[in-house]
Amino acid sequence: EVGSKQYPGKLALADNEVVLTFGDGPLPGATERVLDALRDACTEATFFIVGRMATAYPDVLRREDAEGHSLGTHTWSHPVSLSHLPYASAAGQIDRGIATVTAILGHPPAPFFRFPGLGDTRALRVKLAAADIAVFSADVVGSDWTGISSDQIRRNVLRGLREHHGGIVLLHDIKKATARMLPELLKDMKAAGYRI
Repeated sequence: EVGSKQYPGKLALADNEVVLTFGDGPLPGATERVLDALRDACTEATFFIVGRMATAYPDVLRREDAEGHSLGTHTWSHPVSLSHLPYASAAGQIDRGIATVTAILGHPPAPFFRFPGLGDTRALRVKLAAADIAVFSADVVGSDWTGISSDQIRRNVLRGLREHHGGIVLLHDIKKATARMLPELLKDMKAAGYRI
């Protein structure tokens, strides 16, 4: 369990090292723009995949995999919070998400998971730990789900990176505003000496 927004555990990162993460996709258009920006900057990221989205857009998922990005999972259908569901339903969301991505790719995803809305329970964390699946929260959030401008998302990330000297960044590849600002953010990060 890593990510200071939720957990005491910290990912073993060097100073100014960044793990760039995106969630809720894949989605044609926005995700493809994110992938283009990452490719143009010779940068890899971690994507937390929603199973239902992967089923709808398997070619975008396969592109993420083919371009060398780490693919974790983010449940089957992205309930608002797994903490509000009965254990069996929540566990089923986790398992179905993993099984869906595995079936589409022909191999298991990375053993990484992010709770939708960061809503976890102890029992679900125990389940994931028993399966050797790391739970990712975040250190830095862009707040791109709130409807703010691309420029404000970029400023939020850069401010958070300065405060934390790097860390796990939480963004969403399904947001057009995020896709629009990503090329500039990547340039800003490089200029400031961050390593992704």
